[in-house]
Amino acid sequence: MNELVKERLKSYRAKTSQQEKAALREIIQEITLLGLWRGKFFEHAAFYGGTALRILYQLDRFSEDLDFTALSKTNGNALDRYLHAVKSELNDRFRVRQSRYGAPHDCGRFQFPRSKGRTSQSKI
Repeated sequence: MNELVKERLKSYRAKTSQQEKAALREIIQEITLLGLWRGKFFEHAAFYGGTALRILYQLDRFSEDLDFTALSKTNGNALDRYLHAVKSELNDRFRVRQSRYGAPHDCGRFQFPRSKGRTSQSKI
């Protein structure tokens, strides 16, 4: 697991595997947002909803999805061109691998490599 991810995970002080899984899910969401930002996605879309409220305003709530709205008219597959930036952030910078159980078009199931051959999965 990437050292930055390990440090971020420690900050959650998870006491159970369920808490650790929720923390990993949130970390993946943050990495995903970083990838979208690096890919200039936010020049064309806005981030809103429950996850945005939690991340941007530190509200005590959890939402598993990331909600976006286009800032101008666009075709329905506009997000597809930015997925490479997300995958690059997750795979190259943070060594989070897409699970073989995720659908080919779904950017939603990822694995964190862990010690002793174990992995943690998370779905976004």
